[in-house]
Amino acid sequence: MNRRQYLAAVGALATVGCLNADEPEPDTPDSNGATPPRVSTDASTEQPARSSTCTVENGTDRVAAKPITFRDFAPDDAGVVLEATVNGRVQATVDEDPDDASVAVPNESDQVFMVFRIRLHNPADHPVPLNRFWLMKSHETAGSTGNWYAPTSHDLPEAGRIEGGDTVGYWEERLIPESATRGLVTVNSAAYDDTLVGATFTCDESLDIGVVESSD
Repeated sequence: MNRRQYLAAVGALATVGCLNADEPEPDTPDSNGATPPRVSTDASTEQPARSSTCTVENGTDRVAAKPITFRDFAPDDAGVVLEATVNGRVQATVDEDPDDASVAVPNESDQVFMVFRIRLHNPADHPVPLNRFWLMKSHETAGSTGNWYAPTSHDLPEAGRIEGGDTVGYWEERLIPESATRGLVTVNSAAYDDTLVGATFTCDESLDIGVVESSD
């Protein structure tokens, strides 16, 4: 089977660096020469109104399960709060179409894919922009959090928005270290300049993710 080397958007292994104006400065050693752990700076930690989480924990025969936590971001001043039903798992490869020869494989031997499916409903009576940076994906390893902004999204609406009252479905993949203890997903509010968009998450492990591992 022919393989294509998985290529996330520029710098899939880079932690927060060039895609978000609110990102932290690069880590610098402290007075003892130690580099402090990177921590998340997403806005959901600053405005936790109506905050809750749901967690799914799925793996495959080739990759042990890791918990993936989806964290609400629904501040009182949000212009609209989307309603997301989600499922996710970790897997060794991504085979979007078993009848096709193309298979996504990690860049490094110590990486796995965090894959999740979203069914997204817009309860408002007006369209809401849905750009590919609207969710923030990260991973937690040994108490520190690495944020990866450049997403690989599939089946997003071609119009770049979700109409009022509509429900859309799409999926995303993200490379994380195999040593990561869990994945984290929340709203990246900095993706919107005008209207603050939030989301609440409901986990549903019966939701079909729609991608499999390659058998090779």
